[in-house]
Amino acid sequence: MAEIDKKREQIIESAIRRFSHFGVQKTTMNEIADDIAVSQPSLYYYFPDKTSIIVAVVEKVSNDYFEELEKILAETECLKDIFFQIIEFRRNFVKKFFMMHLTDSSADAIIRDNCDEILQESRLREIKIVAGILNSAIEKGEIAEIDAENVSAIYLDSLTGLCMWIISKNQKNIFPESKHWDAMVARQRELAEIFLKSLKYKDRSTCKV
Repeated sequence: MAEIDKKREQIIESAIRRFSHFGVQKTTMNEIADDIAVSQPSLYYYFPDKTSIIVAVVEKVSNDYFEELEKILAETECLKDIFFQIIEFRRNFVKKFFMMHLTDSSADAIIRDNCDEILQESRLREIKIVAGILNSAIEKGEIAEIDAENVSAIYLDSLTGLCMWIISKNQKNIFPESKHWDAMVARQRELAEIFLKSLKYKDRSTCKV
């Protein structure tokens, strides 16, 4: 069983590398198999079709995202720092998996059609994480009383909207230039400042920014 799980993970990792570099549509099952020297019959034993690999990849990427996010947030106390950490973490994630288009409306149809439930669950999970952070800040008297989940949803959706807007301005290249990523982060940080002010945030000396 351990050997089966190991081989399955190797296939998923190979697919992630391919999808991240070339995109989903331009990656074939043969290429995924060749990258790790797996025969086609073996590949189809673990994954009967490309769709099943895509679903496994999206699940893996989503789980890794939250594992890393929670590690980062556990090391940060200041609410303002947390907001900025989330922005930077999201930037790195979108850049790394940009060719998969997991966070924008240009996502491959096969991802939208087969992974929508996973993506929606991921969105709700992130909302709950941010809501938990806001509720903690309310208990400490750092911000005003609010509907934490609703505010978190609005904030995260706004970050995603700014990301899509900045990316849409990149007309010349398949992959956005550094200036586009920097512009996105700058706008998102401005948005974070506006949200914090609206929450009547009381800045603390522990903040780094």
